Amino acid sequence: MSFNVSKKTDFCLDFKINICCDCISLWNLFQNLLWHGVSLLWPDVLPKLEIISLSLLQNKYHVVYRSGISFQIQNQLEQSPLAIAKQLINSFPKVIENSPEKPQLDITVSIVNDGFIDFQLKDQSMDIWLTFLSSNLSLFKSFPSTPITCSSDFNYFPIQYIHDRCCSLLLLGEREKIIQLKTQDFSQLDWQWLQPNPIPWSTASGNFPLVHPVERSLIHELITVVDAYFSIIPQNTISKWHKLTLALSKAILEFDRSCRIFGEVKQKSPQLSQARLGLIALAQFFLQSILQQKFNIIPLTE
Repeated sequence: MSFNVSKKTDFCLDFKINICCDCISLWNLFQNLLWHGVSLLWPDVLPKLEIISLSLLQNKYHVVYRSGISFQIQNQLEQSPLAIAKQLINSFPKVIENSPEKPQLDITVSIVNDGFIDFQLKDQSMDIWLTFLSSNLSLFKSFPSTPITCSSDFNYFPIQYIHDRCCSLLLLGEREKIIQLKTQDFSQLDWQWLQPNPIPWSTASGNFPLVHPVERSLIHELITVVDAYFSIIPQNTISKWHKLTLALSKAILEFDRSCRIFGEVKQKSPQLSQARLGLIALAQFFLQSILQQKFNIIPLTE
């Protein structure tokens, strides 16, 4: 679904929402919020509602999910999608008590195009989500391996090459004393990042530095992969995981071509170098996870 179209905003507000291990997937987080709203306002609709329409939009500058739930249930409620969307948004909690165990994300929710509901993750919350993700990668190791029969028509070598490239960049980052790894052995599925901890996803002034469209594209693909792991929609098909892995690999390649990590960037903005290596470390982890858990392939390493 494309975001580069004109949109008419009918209603907009900001609110905070807790994130927890069960909702490390942003798709699940917003799904749960919508389910809560529907069950609170129209419990009779739930039995007829198999799944709520929700998708991550292609957007070069923001993380935006769009839901068409209002159009799904308009006939049952005999109301306009715009009226339904306004009631749903007003049912969302505006402030939730914060806790260290459940950090909060700042969300802007808006109604666009006469009834679609958009959830936009604010830039300051990208730091929080990435930190939470990198601190909870053990969740993905605990997923049962469900190897899919590999297709003889699919060329896995480009994915292997890009995984190897990620390992090389991380090892170079350690040699350049930008980061420190637990080990230089990437043969086991594990989070190899040691220092700095946490990864400096924000600058000293609190700004999120990964704003280049290529950086945002890589973050977008990481979010998509996380969503796929937790999705209640069946994802265990070879074509689905091929598509996800190729999209992630392409985003890594473009990131490697466009975003410098070493040399002048290291000298002038060492935290930016570390944040970019943090994205590479997450990409390496998920490529390895998919290759091993979904394709039953041992990834190539440097």
